[in-house]
Amino acid sequence: MSRPSVSLTLLSRLARAIPASWDDALARGVAAAAALVMPERHAGARANAAALFPEQDAESIARRAERAYARFLMEYLREVGRGSAGEATRNPLTIGPGVEEALAAGRGLVMCTAHLGNWEMGARALARLGRPVTIVAEPQYAPSWRAAVRASKRAGGMEVVAPDVSPRPLVRALEQGAVIGLLIDVMHYAHGRVTRVAGLDAPLPTGPARLAALSGAVLAGGTCFRVAPDRFASQLAALAGTERAPVRDADALHAACARWLEDLLLAHPGEWCLFRPFFEPAGLARARRAA
Repeated sequence: MSRPSVSLTLLSRLARAIPASWDDALARGVAAAAALVMPERHAGARANAAALFPEQDAESIARRAERAYARFLMEYLREVGRGSAGEATRNPLTIGPGVEEALAAGRGLVMCTAHLGNWEMGARALARLGRPVTIVAEPQYAPSWRAAVRASKRAGGMEVVAPDVSPRPLVRALEQGAVIGLLIDVMHYAHGRVTRVAGLDAPLPTGPARLAALSGAVLAGGTCFRVAPDRFASQLAALAGTERAPVRDADALHAACARWLEDLLLAHPGEWCLFRPFFEPAGLARARRAA
């Protein structure tokens, strides 16, 4: 076993040894320390909170987001190396109308999610659909952990590919009924478009819409939120009527993704675990539109 695997394994064992009922209290201490050690992350969370909720206390929302991430990290470490026994009970998956019927007919699924709640547990729930699952994601967590993280995901039924992967194999997989999951509140996808979200300009990847339009897959939004210590609830709901029939208009699908993300972010202040400014400065946005 490599040193990176050892460190991740030891942290995972430590997390499982700590009662989940302690998570909130521990998260407060971890978040406070992180804000002092990494002030740029706190500034990013505060900037996002101030943009989304100009009439609320951005500092308070940012601190809540830092606590949410600390709690998420403990939850994630607790899952590393843990089998799937009982997972359907701890993390039930609710699927919106029409989606299961579309999948049964052989169509694939493109699932958008964001850095809210516990996106890792939400991804694990996708494996219970009984389809090959591919997650499109940037390199995750500490560099020394990445190989072990990939191995852990593979053990959970998920393959991880980089955002700059060619879309052709993904489209072919979707045409054969596969599941593709993507985080859409990130900024390093090869194909992106500045899009209005909550009245603000933000770079959103066009990949989910393009993949669904090209393959005829269902496009859906997925979330997973903690409902009690070591208990979660995952949900999957189709977007833009794609559960009824394929939608080939990529622009319409992209707009649906933006609306879904806007509704999600506005409904959960203090839950968005993104620690770099996501929205474009107003001056830059006006200049872009005037050009």
